Amino acid sequence: MIWSDEMSDRTMDEKRTVLAVYCRRPETNHVKTRLARNIGADEARLFYAGCLDSLRWDLRILRRRFDIAICPSDRKDEEWARGFFQHHDHVVPQIFGGLGLRIEHTDLVLRCLGYDRVVIIGSDAPSLPIGYLEDVDEYL
Repeated sequence: MIWSDEMSDRTMDEKRTVLAVYCRRPETNHVKTRLARNIGADEARLFYAGCLDSLRWDLRILRRRFDIAICPSDRKDEEWARGFFQHHDHVVPQIFGGLGLRIEHTDLVLRCLGYDRVVIIGSDAPSLPIGYLEDVDEYL
């Protein structure tokens, strides 16, 4: 099931590209487990929480170019995702399964909502220049 949250003032004709953000609530022992093996679970959680904060600010800028779909890793994280990422158009929870299956499902759901182009990113790449994402629409 999909929920539309705050709809921007763009018309449906202009809603052609959506940026889907895969995310997870930053809980110790549930995020960045490979990193945690080297630096510890609490430090890995703090790193991921910092990634989320950075992304939250970037999304405010990216909304000028994209609609935003937040894709929490678990249905129990939907409420957290809605509150944390206040600037979004849709919440599309990820389904259970491998990454390829989850991406395929997200793409299908968003195309059913009328999007021609779907860009999917993870929430843990704070060094990804925002300009790369702003330019991606030109290459699709």
